[in-house]
Amino acid sequence: MYSKHKSSQPWLSCKDGFLGCILCAAVKNTPTMARAMENQLERLKLKETVRIAPQWANFEITYSGSDREAQLTSLRKRLHDQEKTKAREVAGEINRLASQNTLPNALKKGCSRALATTARCFRTVYKMAKTGKPFTDYPDSVELKELNGVDMGRVLHSNVVAKDIASFISRQLKTTTLKQLLESDGYFSVLLDEPTSLSVKSTVIIYIRYAFSADAEPVTMLLDLVELESKTAQSIYDVLISVLSKHGLTAEVLARRWLCLTTDGCSTMLGKKGRVTYLGQI
Repeated sequence: MYSKHKSSQPWLSCKDGFLGCILCAAVKNTPTMARAMENQLERLKLKETVRIAPQWANFEITYSGSDREAQLTSLRKRLHDQEKTKAREVAGEINRLASQNTLPNALKKGCSRALATTARCFRTVYKMAKTGKPFTDYPDSVELKELNGVDMGRVLHSNVVAKDIASFISRQLKTTTLKQLLESDGYFSVLLDEPTSLSVKSTVIIYIRYAFSADAEPVTMLLDLVELESKTAQSIYDVLISVLSKHGLTAEVLARRWLCLTTDGCSTMLGKKGRVTYLGQI
């Protein structure tokens, strides 16, 4: 008789001689499941309060009555009542949704949307930086895209954030480019300039010009801008070697692949005595 009822009522199970409900046992009356119950009740448009019967959840269902006929009748009645109860229906729906990994899928979907909107903001900032547009125009660009139906998210919309995004993109591009340069067999040259900042401090700007292959078009990239402690050739030379080494261009790499150094014609760089090129024997 158990096998017969099990085939038509798959939620039925037994344990240590007692009957129980697999669906109710998986849900029970925990606070988390109580909230899930409320959600499912609202979804199924059920207004009444529904609770899982602990006897069915804990496998405590047994017969009652003095003879076999009465005992079987009591079991059939309890099975019929459990089959029709709303609690078992809601528990079945909760278990079905749990098997579909609803929460992980919703989280994955939310993360995918966040990544997509972040990428759109990054591309917008990158275009503005490439075309020389001021970052104060960035909020207007975002608003225009939203008016055109593009989902730009709800964050990363200010001009201050645009500056941070541009700095991040610059660092990532520099890291990726230098990694490709070190892994390739291409040669490079270094360009130096010694301007004075607005605070009247001497600085040196270091550019690197490279080509990944013999037939590739050379590209010039800003490597670093460093403040100088003094304007002597030795100070400039020490800063130059330190910056190149910091970015992975070690002495071995420089000896094999550094083609030339380009500067202006000042005496510190190309003078007859104590020049930067002389110190490095370039």
